[in-house]
Formats: sequence, structure tokens, C-alpha cells
Amino acid sequence: MAIQYDGKTRRGILMQAVGGVAAVTAGTAVAQQQSAQVQSAPLGKEVPKQTDDKVRKILAVAVGPKRTVSIDKNTTDAEIATVRPYIKGLIDWLKDNSKNTDLDEASKNFVLGDSGNPGYTIDYRENDLTMLDVEKPDVFQNVAGVFDCIVCMSTYVGEKAAASTTDIPIIVVTSDPSNPKFNQNVCGVCAIRPQLVSVGLRKFKKFENVKRIYALYRQNHKPSLLAKKGLGNAIDAGDWVGIRDRDDDKSITATITGLVKTNAGLLVLPADRFFGLGNAIVTAAGDMPTYWPTTDWPKNNPKGGGYGYPQETCGHYMAERIARMWSTPSGVEIPKEPFITVDPKSIKEVKPT
Repeated sequence: MAIQYDGKTRRGILMQAVGGVAAVTAGTAVAQQQSAQVQSAPLGKEVPKQTDDKVRKILAVAVGPKRTVSIDKNTTDAEIATVRPYIKGLIDWLKDNSKNTDLDEASKNFVLGDSGNPGYTIDYRENDLTMLDVEKPDVFQNVAGVFDCIVCMSTYVGEKAAASTTDIPIIVVTSDPSNPKFNQNVCGVCAIRPQLVSVGLRKFKKFENVKRIYALYRQNHKPSLLAKKGLGNAIDAGDWVGIRDRDDDKSITATITGLVKTNAGLLVLPADRFFGLGNAIVTAAGDMPTYWPTTDWPKNNPKGGGYGYPQETCGHYMAERIARMWSTPSGVEIPKEPFITVDPKSIKEVKPT
């Protein structure tokens, strides 16, 4: 199945109603049907947006200890809260895409369904590095005809998905949209996390109880190394904490536990592996506050903080990419503008306590 660009502008699927009369962009038969519905509506009354009636399935993959969560309309909010906030943002925006006014509304709403019934479901999976550190990881094998798209919650996962299939649209959150490993079936969201780390460090330094700052980074991982380069000499040479891919989870937490914590703080540089170990890193840090490149993960960070785009907000943008594709006649056409950057107004700060 060939993946093509949809040939539309970013606002090509926006529907607006002014004084009860709608202007709907020309395009698919679905858009024409919506236009007829709007024109026949009584003046002054808003016409409900159509809800997609197809059965669809998303494969969502993140780095973390191996687990699978099946998400459908019967999944509780408490269960969704256990997975990365990207997923909640994605679900919320697809259901009501007027939630984030920085994004163009889609022509339809997309809601969770369940097996065999209209709506989409999500097969959420976390794989550790040993499972992903191969040319074509098992999680991305035999996906054609099973899933309608793949959502990747890091650059590294997106690279592995792109190396495994060119037949399914891939939506990735990344700091580098120009990544040469992303094929023409890849689109997504730029969250510029490495570029924002230096701002986060300046804010972290203002916390009066932090006199020494360690910086945790993943070796041989482009987003981490880009952030490290940007910080330059702002971190003392002896306070860099480099993690190798061959280091297991226990050795990572042991390294953090062994740091001198008096009047110290831990700055966590962008790395999907650290997000996967978020709660364990916070626990290992003990009384030492941790500061992250996002503000809503890990969930259990009572003394720490962060600066950057919330993962939930990034999920809105990932959902917009999906809605754009699912609104095309084939349902798989990559947007003409493959990558969009999250609006700077969405940057948040959570201060350590």
C-alpha cells in the first residue's frame, strides 16, 4: 500500500460556521455531504459534527518495562492514567477537536470503540531497549492489515518503526523532523525538548535548596546528546551522569541512589528510557528533587518539577495528524506538511517544592 501526501494545506479540512452558513472546503465526498447538511440547517443552529463510523486500530509504542494495555471505550480513566499522557491527549482531542484552539479542527470526531464496533482501539505497548535494539523489532512485525497507524512516543521508537514498515502511517513525537531515518510514511510532532533544556536548567537553579545539579543523560542518544551539547559548561564536569544502553534498569537506579544528595538536584535530559523509568528514578533520587523536560511525567514526582511541553498537549498534536489522515479518502495519506511544532504558548513549568 503506497503512502501519499494529501496535497492539501494544513487548514484544508477545517469547517467553519458563520451566522449559521458554513463554508466547507472542497474535497472528499464526506466533506460534500457535510456541506449539504450545514446548508440545510436552520439559521442560528449549530450542526453537530459527524462521528467517524469506521473500525480502526492504533498501535502505540513507548520505551519502558515490557507491558501491554488494550484501550477501548470500556477502559477506565484510572487505567489510561497509567500510560504515557500522550495517549490521554490523543483520545481527548480525537473525541473533541475543539479542545486545543491552536490546532485546526478536523471535519469529524473520532471516538473509542471496541472490538468489531465503530470507533478505534489502541494497542498500547512498552518495550525495553533489549527488545527494541535490533534492526526490525518484533513489535513492528506483521502489522500490515492489522493496524491503521503506528504512534511512536520517541524519536528512537519512530526510527525503529520506520525501519520495519513503509506500508502503514507512522506518527512520531520527535525533536528532529529532518531525521533521515524517517521515510515518507512518517509524520508527527516536534516538541523541541533538547532545545528547551537550557531554559529548564536556569529555572531549576533558582530553587534555593539546590546548590549542585547533576545532569542525567543517555549516551549515544541524539536528543540527550543534543541537550548536553546545548548546556556546555553549565554543568560541572564531574556532575554529568551518563547512562549506557547496556546498563540495566537496576544499575541506573543504583547510580542515582549513590549520588551525594545534600543540597543537590537531578536534571533529567530528554531520553525515552528515562521516561520509561520515571517513577523508579524519582524513588532512587529520594529527597533530591528531579527536574524533567516535560511537566506531566513521571506522575509521582512530589518534590521535583519540569519545564517544557506536557506530553498530554503533544498528544493533541499527534491526534491532529491522525485526524488529517483518517479524513482523507484512503485514510492513510500523510499530510502535505508532515511535521508540526507544538505552539510555544503550550510550554509549562512545574516548580520543585
